[in-house]
Amino acid sequence: MMFYVGVTGVVARGELKTPVSFAVSDWTMGQSDWLALIEQLGYGKRMLVELPIPDPATQPTFAKAVAYLTKARSDFAAGRYKETGLECRYALEALKDDAEVPGDTYAELQTRIKNVARDKLDKRSRFHLASNR
Repeated sequence: MMFYVGVTGVVARGELKTPVSFAVSDWTMGQSDWLALIEQLGYGKRMLVELPIPDPATQPTFAKAVAYLTKARSDFAAGRYKETGLECRYALEALKDDAEVPGDTYAELQTRIKNVARDKLDKRSRFHLASNR
């Protein structure tokens, strides 16, 4: 995180008032310091998670999701928060749509899970039911 900080003010001594200013440019703050700062400002604890970005050329299953997340990051930087949320949602849907579930498409598996009593599901279906709550 890089900041530019500028401070201006007036120094008063008796009747004499002198304007002053100073600036700190290119002030760099590490992630852990940033997290501590936003917690001190009352925004609560945060956790940053770094994930490797899959190469869409070698992992085409992730190509749509990576494109949506890239757009979400751009939208967030531009202050378009509603669009950011939508792009993240689209990324999640793209991953679900392209999920490789041996023997079933994701949609078929979801339908099967919803139509069968939980105690009668096979191990794979119970796992997907639990992981999609």
